[in-house]
Order: sequence, then structure tokens, then C-alpha cells
Amino acid sequence: MGTAIGMWICLILAVISFLVGVSNGADFIGCVVGFVFVCLGMSIFNSAPPELKQAVKDLQEKESQEKLSNGCKCPKCGMNAGYEISLLRKEAHLEEYGLDSILIGKNYECFNCGHMW
Repeated sequence: MGTAIGMWICLILAVISFLVGVSNGADFIGCVVGFVFVCLGMSIFNSAPPELKQAVKDLQEKESQEKLSNGCKCPKCGMNAGYEISLLRKEAHLEEYGLDSILIGKNYECFNCGHMW
């Protein structure tokens, strides 16, 4: 059931992207190729063996747990889920929001609760 729903969602998104590409004056052939690649990608994903899908899910869960346990201690929630905020992210945020940026003076952010300190 889930596979059929995923395939229909993919098909709807592919049609929408195709129509948007055509309406924006994009090359018709490029739109058709994009549509084909989206449909192919979805069929390949849906035909993956259940063991592979479960392995990917397990890896994602393991990575999530590592993020919540390998960082520095958050002063708000107490979990070891804090990570250093990158300079690139700070610069982009400062450029977008100016002096109203919430990242000014903050060096760490918690993966668990989102608190910044």
C-alpha cells in the first residue's frame, strides 16, 4: 500500500515539475528527461529489497542516536547533544537577518531541544 502511495506522490510531483518547467519557458526536452528520471528513480527505490530499506532505516536511526549522545552537554535539557554552529551558517544568518540574527554570540546548538548558547 505504501509503495503505491509513494509512486502516485512521485508521479504527481513529476507532472507538476514538468508543467512548471514548460510554463517557465524551459526546454521541453529537458522537462521530459527530468520527468523520466524522477519516475525511474521512484521505481528503483520501490523495487529495492526490504532488507536494504531496513538497513538504511537502521543507519539513519543510529546516526540520529549518535547525534543525541556524542555532543557537548546542553545547559537546557542536559543531554549530550550540543554541536558547534558553523561559521558559514553564522555568516549566512547574519547576512539574512543582520543584527537581528539569533546566532550572534551563540557557539553551540542542541540537536535535542534546539537551545543555543
